[in-house]
Amino acid sequence: MKKNIGLFLIFMVLAVSLVMGQEEDWQLYKDKILIYTKKQNVGFTLIGIGGGSLLAGSLLLATLPKSYWDQNYGYIKPNQEKYDQQAIQGMVFLSLGMGLLAGGLTMSHLAKRKANSYRKQLNNLSIGIVNVPRGQGLSLTYRF
Repeated sequence: MKKNIGLFLIFMVLAVSLVMGQEEDWQLYKDKILIYTKKQNVGFTLIGIGGGSLLAGSLLLATLPKSYWDQNYGYIKPNQEKYDQQAIQGMVFLSLGMGLLAGGLTMSHLAKRKANSYRKQLNNLSIGIVNVPRGQGLSLTYRF
């Protein structure tokens, strides 16, 4: 009899600790989902800024006169410094845009995948205490 009571008490302690532990896991998963959703939004912002910078750099380089791209280096062209400055700005915007675009695509993709993984873990297993008018008990639900 004492063994049965001891086993029953151990079982109840384990069941309560599982339920309490699941509450902590739910909060952890909710926090992780929130964090990765924010990272995904930052990734989308980087994609937008990177795309705009890429477009601006391409336009700056495309609007340079055709004579600027001439292979004849022997003479000074008119407005050379203006065109040099525009070419440097175009290359900076182009490089910055490519970096931001690549980083934003990577960040948003990875953050979306992790957030979906935590959402799936949050919705898969549910352990709870059932308290109905006719009785009490434990519930275990696994959804897939």
